[in-house]
Amino acid sequence: MFTQLRTAVKAGYPRQFWLLFVGTIISRAGSSMIWPFTMIYVSGKLELALTATAVLLTIRSITSLAATFLAGPFADSVGRKPAMIIGVVSHALTYVGMVAANSMPAFIVVMIFGGVFDSLFRVGVDAMLIDLIPVEKRIDAYSVVRMAQNIGVATGPMIGGALIASSYELALFLAAGAMVVFGIILLFGTHETIAEKSSLRDGLDIKAMFRGYRLVFRDRQFMISTLLIVLATVGFSIVWTLSSLYAKQELGIIEALYGLLPLTNASMVVFLQIFFTQWSKRYTYLQSMMIGCAVYAVSISSFAFAQNFWMLWLAFVALTCGEMFFVPSATTYAANLAPESMRGRYMSLFSLHWPIASGVGPLVGGLINDTLGMRAIWFGAALFPLLAALGYYWLSRDEKKALIKVQI
Repeated sequence: MFTQLRTAVKAGYPRQFWLLFVGTIISRAGSSMIWPFTMIYVSGKLELALTATAVLLTIRSITSLAATFLAGPFADSVGRKPAMIIGVVSHALTYVGMVAANSMPAFIVVMIFGGVFDSLFRVGVDAMLIDLIPVEKRIDAYSVVRMAQNIGVATGPMIGGALIASSYELALFLAAGAMVVFGIILLFGTHETIAEKSSLRDGLDIKAMFRGYRLVFRDRQFMISTLLIVLATVGFSIVWTLSSLYAKQELGIIEALYGLLPLTNASMVVFLQIFFTQWSKRYTYLQSMMIGCAVYAVSISSFAFAQNFWMLWLAFVALTCGEMFFVPSATTYAANLAPESMRGRYMSLFSLHWPIASGVGPLVGGLINDTLGMRAIWFGAALFPLLAALGYYWLSRDEKKALIKVQI
């Protein structure tokens, strides 16, 4: 970790990049106090079957998916900073809403609200990073940002697991507080990076907006690679939404002990991402993404054979190795394809991979669980990154589509 930070400091990233680094640690620590345990919390509060509970996540993903098409033009016209601040504040309000909700309709309203605004933050951050960092330094910059995310994830689940043992509501309020702190950092510590801003009315002009997206949809290279990212992320989302429930119900692992698994994942990224990034530079982006997806498939399927905490821990270790190969290369690949005037739209479509995957994944996992049993979930989940790996293999045979090797 310290070697990676020293390298990043020597790279001369701007001050605003480091503000995003610190703020990302705070916000991710807050959110990771909750998200590993969301399915346990909602299913316990509503006393519903897993499939019915998973529908809530699907609803949030659908609304996030629809809102993302507006988030790109918003970030391109009004600015990256307003998009990020609105997204962070809405995230905090979503957690407060989860405390107040006591019925399925109430949770549906909360999920719709969260889905509408969540995409603003993701798109704003991605577009701002592209503005701040030159192309030759982006894969290392994204690796540093991932390190910040995982420092937060390393601490959040431990705190959340301990708090949840006595009160889910306290954990939700603290998570909301962390989001508010990040919003304050964004408000007073950052400046807008977009070169030219237009009015909201012009930026959200429906005809102009879809003309811009039409150009993105015509970029065959970008669209195919993004579709494959969606496939890979479906398997990953099933792990992060259903593994806590699997650990508790199938293996008897309590929440506080399960919190060590996200800690392991995050700690590995914090301390080992730089080595995996350097290793990935031996390959093209597409080849690195293919390797990461293949490791995803093997590690996810191994969840089905876990009999105790340590076997599940080893599966998480393998999953994290695939993640460190896959995620920085996938993000940098998409960023490098985006023209300067279309960065918000390109990254908004790229960011769709998570809401789509997190909508499809839990629902697929819930259906498999309710029909075939909980262990069968992991074989179905592994199929998605396996298909993605085959897709990347097909694309990587054409070196023109592989862009260039990662610059050292």
